[in-house]
Amino acid sequence: MKNSILLINPPLSLEERYGKDMAQFGAITEPLGLAYIAGMLEHHGIQVAILDAQAEKMSINLIVDQISTTKDITIIGITLLTPMHGVVKRLCDRIKQSHPTILIVLGGPHCTAMKEQVLAEIESADISCIGEGELTMTAIAQLQNKAELGGIEGICYRNNGSIISNNQ
Repeated sequence: MKNSILLINPPLSLEERYGKDMAQFGAITEPLGLAYIAGMLEHHGIQVAILDAQAEKMSINLIVDQISTTKDITIIGITLLTPMHGVVKRLCDRIKQSHPTILIVLGGPHCTAMKEQVLAEIESADISCIGEGELTMTAIAQLQNKAELGGIEGICYRNNGSIISNNQ
């Protein structure tokens, strides 16, 4: 299976990220973690793109529309910081409604801290990554089928209605 991956930095306003009182002092930051993951995927010959919905000020609907115009996406990776939880849940739900076969992988500090709880709360996500994601996303992208997820360290994933944790 040839995988094409889209990495998404979800939309989040400065107020949502920094709080009402600090938004004026905050800044939109580049998604370096996604860039590192993309670099590793490219190094292994895997087709990848980054969608910085935060910088582009994209809505969830616009993100899903853009996914619909790209027919070869098989995996979507989404950054999840704690303040992003609500928007990431809505984004995952919309992606799964429109594209049920796309594998949704969540990563970031919130997933590392709340690895199993993330999947329990965001039922439309398939995998949560624990820790650094470069090697983990590469292993996920190289899968031939979902039955091989048990061999990837550092993830939690769904299996027949259960959440399985492969701790690192």
